[in-house]
Amino acid sequence: MAKPEKPQRLTREEAARIEIGSTDISARGARWLVIGFLALFAWVAPLQMLLDLRAPVRVQAFTFLRALRQTPSIFRDASGPVWSRVFAVNRFLLREIDVYEDRLERESFLDARLVPPMQWFMTRYAGLGNEQAYLGRDGWLFFRPGVDSVVGPGFLDPRVLRQRAAAGNEWQEPVHPDPIPAILQFRDQLAERDIRLVLVPVPVKPTMHPEKLARHYVGHQEPLHNRSYAEFMRRMEDAGLFVFDAAPFLARAAPEGDPTYLHTDTHWLPESMERVAEELADVVRIVGRLDPGGTEYRERQTVVSAQGDIARMLRLPEQRPLFPNETVSIREVLDPNGEPWRPDAAAEVLLLGDSFSNIYADERMGWGRAAGLAERMSYHLRRPLDTIIRNDAGAVATRRILSQQLRGGTDRLVGKKVVVWQFAARELAVGNWTPVDLTLGPAERITERRFLTVPLGEERLAEGRIVEATPVPTPGSVPYQDHIRSLHIVDLRSPDGAVAGEEAVVYLWSMRENRWTPAAGLGAGDRVTLRLRSWDEVADDLEAINRSEVRDLELQLQEPLWGELH
Repeated sequence: MAKPEKPQRLTREEAARIEIGSTDISARGARWLVIGFLALFAWVAPLQMLLDLRAPVRVQAFTFLRALRQTPSIFRDASGPVWSRVFAVNRFLLREIDVYEDRLERESFLDARLVPPMQWFMTRYAGLGNEQAYLGRDGWLFFRPGVDSVVGPGFLDPRVLRQRAAAGNEWQEPVHPDPIPAILQFRDQLAERDIRLVLVPVPVKPTMHPEKLARHYVGHQEPLHNRSYAEFMRRMEDAGLFVFDAAPFLARAAPEGDPTYLHTDTHWLPESMERVAEELADVVRIVGRLDPGGTEYRERQTVVSAQGDIARMLRLPEQRPLFPNETVSIREVLDPNGEPWRPDAAAEVLLLGDSFSNIYADERMGWGRAAGLAERMSYHLRRPLDTIIRNDAGAVATRRILSQQLRGGTDRLVGKKVVVWQFAARELAVGNWTPVDLTLGPAERITERRFLTVPLGEERLAEGRIVEATPVPTPGSVPYQDHIRSLHIVDLRSPDGAVAGEEAVVYLWSMRENRWTPAAGLGAGDRVTLRLRSWDEVADDLEAINRSEVRDLELQLQEPLWGELH
């Protein structure tokens, strides 16, 4: 008896054909289907161009032509042999392509029309956030980078450090992922001038409230940190550096079950900040060996209601809000004359801070004024404070500002006894810890070049060509509603002949209340007319706003101007 033949095994393709079967379509139906798809895609680009003609950012499809016009000058101005100049042009074009693609995606009218209602539906019925926001329990929202910094791999893991250092691209500066060398360098730089450093890594919301993200953390008493945080604290202690660890302090200070952070915002509640400010004032007084202060500051209690920054990042329709405004009570600090508190450059204590210091100090953030970390510390110290605050990038931004001022000849550290460096703890995992130079200038100037300066109280009207326009964030992609960009402008000329051939670094508003300004559409190669003033006239009010800087360090040393489009 013959053995039955063993059935042959079907390939994946053959099995798929049997399971799916075949689809028959007539030639006429196929033609109409193709025509329909082509028509669907064909009308999008012309309509987008038509809408762009009415927008401040111009026709998006043509913006890349400006970058192409710049390539001859990039090649000509680059130093070194031919291949080095070619690489410089290539880096420039790669950066412009990246910006171009991002703008095409983000500025599309389809994105503006479809994303908000779709996000509302996904948030309301599926409980989903977006690439910036996670939905937690009981109406809580979480900033994704904060969550990732807590639950991600250890930030001091050698493999993680190598991966972060190798990440990035050809047109951006390399990331320095290890926080420890930068912190110790900063400590040593200050110690050379007999200044003590106090480090204040403020915990992010998932550290203090993991139970609002996952139910199995309900009843969890200890703050939830990145797995490298304990090692980081140990190495800071071994190095003799004082770290004010706010997380366990807040966990002990808050009554059981009470929140320490805003429900729909990345930042802490005023009560949490107040506890830290009072305790930190005692630490600073001891570390700096400060005499009891004698300034009689006053308080004024104010109620503030605002929408959280994470709720804004969800980009929900304004007419269909899912997350109501939150209301808090803040304590404004007034000087002895009854005026809102202001920093004092002659103070013995300097605070370097980010948005956790600024949240209740800058009205543009929506949560009141004169009641931030610096104000409350000053109130408890009974003495003035100096501040350098920038809302984002606490790992490097404030140190760079300090470095630029020192190298430019402004000694911001004169008379200081203590520097308090506050930053969001997520920076330990995601920040750029690049070293900075704290050498005191005056900085060397390039004698062949003439940079325009405008005396205080005066204004210049001038027209020039943009050589570099720094990146602008997409509204809703960052927690902050405002942004300032930098322009490097050459061949400046004024109608009256007072300005003829100078160049300048100009700061302008690029985003206000989560909306791009007309300056957001400017790019390299554009000619622009500006009303120019000294940056010193507005620096006290605008220094804390997020700002993108020109790449050339020599240009960063020049005295910038404040500009408004004419």
